[in-house]
Amino acid sequence: MRIIIILLLLAGFSATAQEFKMGKVSMEELQQKFHPADTSAPAAILFKRGKSFFEITSDRWFLVTEVEARIKIYKKEGYEYANEEIDYYTGGLSVKLYFTDAYTYNVVGGKIEKTKLRSDGEFDEKVNENVSIKKIVMPNVKEGSVIEYKYVIKSPYFHEVNDWYFQY
Repeated sequence: MRIIIILLLLAGFSATAQEFKMGKVSMEELQQKFHPADTSAPAAILFKRGKSFFEITSDRWFLVTEVEARIKIYKKEGYEYANEEIDYYTGGLSVKLYFTDAYTYNVVGGKIEKTKLRSDGEFDEKVNENVSIKKIVMPNVKEGSVIEYKYVIKSPYFHEVNDWYFQY
């Protein structure tokens, strides 16, 4: 009986994950002047999520990985966090990598201003015959900015799942 009561009590507790929606940057995030856990941090990753799934077409399987991130820039030293570089395979059956959303948010006149990444802020660099790097430079970055981006990697090499790093 005691075990049943304990199980019922534990069933009443639920864990909820941090809520994150692309495009829903809050005024609170933008007005934050320093990171609560480390006041000397020049920038902080507020949220980063990745998911992978299989996409099957009539003649091929693909591993699709979607990554979403939100980063707060506190100081000029944190501007480097507004630049992202992702390497990907371009030999043989090419991997496709593209950004679907990328925005910089600032407070201007008491309102949230949203600046979209333009094509002149995206670059492809060929490292060698098999590897390229996709680079983005976020626009209109200032102290206090919040940046958000989402990119997709579509790979015909469905048996090779990318590494995921949880600590930076």
